[in-house]
Amino acid sequence: MKKKWIAVITAVCMISLFGCLHYLHEMQEEKYTVITSVNGVEFDVPKNYLTQATAITGISDDEDYGTYTYVYSDGKSTYLLFDMDQIIMIVDNQTDYGLQNSTNIGETITEKPIDGVWFNLEDKADQYDMKIKNDAYRLIHTVRSDVSVTENQGGTFVGKFANVSVSGVECSMFVGARGECYSELDFDTKRMLEHIAKSLNITDHTALSNVDINTDLPVSGRKGKLDIADNQGEIGNKYSDIYHLLAVGMTGTYLAYDKNSEFSLSSGEITVEQLYTGEDAIDIIKAYCNSGKSMRKYMEAPEGFSWHVIKYSLSQSQKDLYTNIKIEGLDGNRLVYHGVSCTSRTYDIIYDWNKKNDLYCYYAVPNGCKEYMLECGNRYKSTSETACYRINIVNSE
Repeated sequence: MKKKWIAVITAVCMISLFGCLHYLHEMQEEKYTVITSVNGVEFDVPKNYLTQATAITGISDDEDYGTYTYVYSDGKSTYLLFDMDQIIMIVDNQTDYGLQNSTNIGETITEKPIDGVWFNLEDKADQYDMKIKNDAYRLIHTVRSDVSVTENQGGTFVGKFANVSVSGVECSMFVGARGECYSELDFDTKRMLEHIAKSLNITDHTALSNVDINTDLPVSGRKGKLDIADNQGEIGNKYSDIYHLLAVGMTGTYLAYDKNSEFSLSSGEITVEQLYTGEDAIDIIKAYCNSGKSMRKYMEAPEGFSWHVIKYSLSQSQKDLYTNIKIEGLDGNRLVYHGVSCTSRTYDIIYDWNKKNDLYCYYAVPNGCKEYMLECGNRYKSTSETACYRINIVNSE
């Protein structure tokens, strides 16, 4: 009888233990978002950084990147997330380290950068974990890097270099925290860096087999600034998406929900003609609110925000095909500026719903925000179905 009770207690303890481990694993997964914007690759990014990150289309020496979190992707080969006070993470599927054939892994890592980021070993001894299974190779190495975002902004980061290869193609990552020595980082930070490095995975090696490997590297020097290109492609035939953003004055095509259409969606065209800010925007909003056409009374913009107004024209009236317009970040997600999250909602200024021109809408923008995206139409699967405009305050005022 005593043995039976011991067996039952042992079973209960084992079930509880496995339950706790499963719960801890679920909690760990909930802290991360899986990113798939690099072709053929996936990896985890901490949600707490993503929700605070301002999306950018490139790096400018004229911008101040201190204090806040920024995120960049070119939708093909490169992903970058950084906060110069805390973390940097860069992923590239065009690297060519060939570590599985290296006789000195540490030296090979220090001979090539990832998008301008060079590496040093913390000490003379290699500190790495390596796994080889069939044609799959994975290596994670502790490294140190002096990272410069611009000529005047940079810092030292310590963390993990990860390299994964399958069937002769590879992808590499560096994820590091601000500091001088990896061993001096706190437990939670090291656990986070190790989790991210281990999450790097090639999901489709055929997608990497056709990429152009970057072999045009400096022959000397181990310092330099981040080398990423503007992620905007050439615009043609009124098509747009987050990597082909339209400018004010251009015409874009989009899909919108049509109650009279058999297929629910119909196509239309929109031209964003002008942007109004400051007192000009306020005057337009007040005039409409006082005209008797508006269902709303004029209200000041929320604290820390300012009103912006756009003027636009359509190929069909808003009565025939209602065109929804949303304000978003340059990555097509919720607009975040210096940690301040913005609602995507805009408000119509329409005096005659049968007209196709002289149409307006207004929305709140965080003070200091210089650029954002307006998405026009209804996105079903991707921003390729909508008209996406890059609103640049500097060039538009």
